[in-house]
Amino acid sequence: MLLSAPQLHGKSAKKQGGPLPWAAVRDVIEDAVRARLIEHIPTPGNWPCDFSGAQSVKLKVAAEAPKTAQTPAAKPRESLTTEADLKPNQIQDLADQIGEIVKLAAGYDLKFRLQVELGGSNVPKNVVEKINSLLGEISDQLTLG
Repeated sequence: MLLSAPQLHGKSAKKQGGPLPWAAVRDVIEDAVRARLIEHIPTPGNWPCDFSGAQSVKLKVAAEAPKTAQTPAAKPRESLTTEADLKPNQIQDLADQIGEIVKLAAGYDLKFRLQVELGGSNVPKNVVEKINSLLGEISDQLTLG
């Protein structure tokens, strides 16, 4: 599929129900080019450009989808974070919502960070080893020290 940058801008505006600022559309296109989702076809038009120069810019969907493990992610401009101490049942509730959260965050850099604390006086070594074994099945980075 071959599109000009203004056509892509127009399609986005229709989906949003009104005009979009060119600077925002240009940034999204640039992020998609960096992520190798779309390609700039060499034409007399330079990319990136202002809206008036976009008429001569041609873009196409990348021939092959990028391999996420090998493609460096575009640096996020900002990140929103939250944290809370969760009880085991709340982690299960979170697990139930992961699918929906992932769908809503599609196209954005979503990460979950986990910290596991085991408190109490003199936790037996065999308990720590068994917990580490179970945590290790999830990630080799999860090890109680």
